[in-house]
Amino acid sequence: MRNLVYPESDINNQNEGIVYIHFIIDEKGNFTQVASVQNAKSSKEMKLAAEKAMKKLPKIVPAKIGEKPVKIKYTVPVKFKISK
Repeated sequence: MRNLVYPESDINNQNEGIVYIHFIIDEKGNFTQVASVQNAKSSKEMKLAAEKAMKKLPKIVPAKIGEKPVKIKYTVPVKFKISK
C-alpha cells in the first residue's frame, strides 16, 4: 500500500504487527466506513496509520450484480514488518 507510513514509535521499538481493516466500497467505487478491527497483534498507531492509508486510496470500479453497481464489504490485513 503506497500511502502506508510505518509509525516512527513502532519502528524505534521494533514493533511489528497486523491490522485488520473493515471497509465498504459503495456503488460509486468510494471506500467508506473504514475502521480497524480490535486485535492484540498491532499497536494503536499501526491501526491509525492503516486506516489513514485506506482512506487515501483512489476510487475503484464498484461491485455489480448484473449491470447494477452495489455496495460490498471487505476486511483486509495490513502487515507492518520491519525489513532486516
